[in-house]
Amino acid sequence: MIAGNPARVVRSRFDRATVAALVALAWWDWPIGTILSEEAAIRGGGLARLQTVAAGLAAR
Repeated sequence: MIAGNPARVVRSRFDRATVAALVALAWWDWPIGTILSEEAAIRGGGLARLQTVAAGLAAR
């Protein structure tokens, strides 16, 4: 969360390790069909599910 003027970080939704893992997945580069089918996991931060999907995409 960002607040104030000038803006500053107040807190994060996820811990640093989770943020790093989500960034490493780069889900925004996935095929659009995969993004649409995994929307619930992406929006909900379902890290384990997203890692499974990423592993499947890498195996192709």
